[in-house]
Amino acid sequence: MSLANDKWLIGLGADYSALSQTSSSIPLTASNAPGSTFIAPGETLTINGASMQLSNRFNLFITPGYAIDKDKLVYVKAGYSQVTAQYNRGTSRTRTLNGVSTTTAGTGGSQSSNQGGYLIGLGYKQMFASGLYGFIEGNYMGYSAPSYTFTSTNGQDTNPSGTRTVTASFGSLNSYQALIGLGYAF
Repeated sequence: MSLANDKWLIGLGADYSALSQTSSSIPLTASNAPGSTFIAPGETLTINGASMQLSNRFNLFITPGYAIDKDKLVYVKAGYSQVTAQYNRGTSRTRTLNGVSTTTAGTGGSQSSNQGGYLIGLGYKQMFASGLYGFIEGNYMGYSAPSYTFTSTNGQDTNPSGTRTVTASFGSLNSYQALIGLGYAF
């Protein structure tokens, strides 16, 4: 942190997290693209067991803060965040037609992409002894919407080759982070 005046401080920072965060199972419902015969009229296709895993998060940020007194500081955090987003494809498919459901194994697999976005947060630091401090911080990271395209096969497909190109698009990705810790200021 650098001193802007007696009470206001401005800091610049960067951090990296090697920890990964996996979503709960994402239920996906498939529909036909124009001209596709993959799903019969009136049929519903649900992909089961898909998930999204976020890892290798990197943040660049600015942290304006206010010194409550010589031992206490509140601050906000704003900046850029990037994360590796891995889409883990479904492990099974359920087709429902005329009230009858059939579940078959999915092809599985995964694809990754890097997604950029923003970071906002709020924190508090308290000095305990010469240089030793504790902190608590909450952050929100919002990322651009990923889209993955892959080739899939299905024995029930009416496509003569038995393969088709599938695109899985997501509305947005977001991640929350709570930090509690100790630090040392030199």
